[in-house]
Amino acid sequence: MGPKWHHYKHAEHLFHFDPATARTLLEKAGFAEVERRATLGGKYVSLDFIVERANRLHPIVSKLLTPLRPLGRASVYVNLFDEMILIARPA
Repeated sequence: MGPKWHHYKHAEHLFHFDPATARTLLEKAGFAEVERRATLGGKYVSLDFIVERANRLHPIVSKLLTPLRPLGRASVYVNLFDEMILIARPA
């Protein structure tokens, strides 16, 4: 999705890593990967946030989600499994 990816925030996220690169960086820093998983990588997001981000995909998607606007501050747990949790220990 490139710049339309919902976590593409160039001012906040200076680097993005795939699993192999993250493992290499840990090893170079003297750590060993203990566990890597996408579970627990989710978060609670407001329905307003979902509608706003949907607009980045395509305005039609945002329009389809417009009925959610009155519930805007309500939140739901979302995990798209696009973030990884890494647990490491000194090597």
